[in-house]
Amino acid sequence: MGPASRALAELLGTMALAVVLLGCQVVVRADPPQPAEPAAMTAAPAEAPAADDATAPADAPTDSAADSAVPEPGTPAAAEPAVATDEPRRPPSSEAAPAPEAPAELAAPGAPVPALADEPPGVVWEPTAPPVGRLRTIAVDPGHGGPEVGATSGSMAEKNVNLQIALILAEMLANDGFRVVLTRDGDRAVHPEYVQSGVRGQLTRDLQARVAIANRQNADLFLAIHNNGSGDPGQRGTEVWYNRLRPFADHNLALAELVLDGIVQHLRAIGYPTVNRGVKDDTYFRFFRGRPFNIYVLGPGDGPRPHVPTAMPGVLGESLFLSNPADAAALRRPETLAAIARGYRDAVLGYFERFAD
Repeated sequence: MGPASRALAELLGTMALAVVLLGCQVVVRADPPQPAEPAAMTAAPAEAPAADDATAPADAPTDSAADSAVPEPGTPAAAEPAVATDEPRRPPSSEAAPAPEAPAELAAPGAPVPALADEPPGVVWEPTAPPVGRLRTIAVDPGHGGPEVGATSGSMAEKNVNLQIALILAEMLANDGFRVVLTRDGDRAVHPEYVQSGVRGQLTRDLQARVAIANRQNADLFLAIHNNGSGDPGQRGTEVWYNRLRPFADHNLALAELVLDGIVQHLRAIGYPTVNRGVKDDTYFRFFRGRPFNIYVLGPGDGPRPHVPTAMPGVLGESLFLSNPADAAALRRPETLAAIARGYRDAVLGYFERFAD
């Protein structure tokens, strides 16, 4: 083959190779693009919130893109990828559901602790006699209970002494024509989530439950029944605490004076010479890190631990000292418990004589 023939053959071979390559490229491009896997098929499901989380229930619908319908194959992917969210879930409507309230231990600093919907309603005793005037409700709160023991003297625990006095008082008041609501009527915490003494979040919720019971039952008065304890066994006697920062401070003071006088008089009437320790303002009940704290169930709720306060006048009575041998011996006698209850009962009667509707 001459040089001309070889050149022509090489030219024809090059053209054939180009045609083959071009044909392969057309074949490849003729196949349609494969759709991406739908996001819903590959994304891991969001975990349900913990039982005590401050979010809505896990099965509530949400407006998140993660809950939209699965796209058909070939549908272009959305501009924003589906992501899990910790935001409160809302129903599929134009109006967002109200955000759930945070439990007491999760409330942000400076935000009032709300009265939660799951707080117990209390134990109601209806009057067994006609009321004098309108029907009034008295909230009786036996201090401590369940894991919260209070002061002790040997095998005697304050929580049980408080409850015994409260039950005697509730019967007396019902017989006088009052409706009585007890925050507890057994050896248990008021809020069922209070299971371990000393856990601040649990204790706060328990205290708020006592306030909530009184408020929900529209109580006219709040009586917190306590007994005292001290590292000094020489401390003894009776004292009553009130708060002077409430709108009804004058009613608080009057009730405190009546309770103090009633308990002291009835204890002395049965032969026990209790010491009158007086009425005390709870504004500076405790100091912690330089800040004053009042009694939770009496205070206005706007101090270092903001919360929803009681809506009625109230006091906290400290009948006697379990840490004092003489006071503790007196508290072991049923007649002493009855005398203390009569002191509270007389104070309630005297209060409504002074502040008649």
